[in-house]
Amino acid sequence: MDWTRGHTLDRGSTAAVYAIEDHRSGQVFAVKSAELHHSEFLKRKQGILSTLKCPQIVAYQGCDVTFENSAYWFNLFMEYAPHGTLVDAVREQNGGMEETMVGSYARQILLSLNYHQQEK
Repeated sequence: MDWTRGHTLDRGSTAAVYAIEDHRSGQVFAVKSAELHHSEFLKRKQGILSTLKCPQIVAYQGCDVTFENSAYWFNLFMEYAPHGTLVDAVREQNGGMEETMVGSYARQILLSLNYHQQEK
């Protein structure tokens, strides 16, 4: 994938998530990047995500290794979720949620768990 790293979406202790744009298609994705020597957890995640095809789970789009800022980086490409995470939604509502929104998230979580159980 020929891509450009955009703004930071999230940052953890060993990895960061960025919005990226594919130069060929113009499509926006998310990329989770970690320095190669700290990327074992991302490689495990890649192994899991690459086997899932569930609409309720953020889709795996591929991976690569790049050399940036004098370091090698492992990059895990994922579907971009423009509305953020469940935690983001709770924060936007000042720590609470309307009942209909809770029901919607609960349904999506249960559907993804059902998919996972059926795949075993």
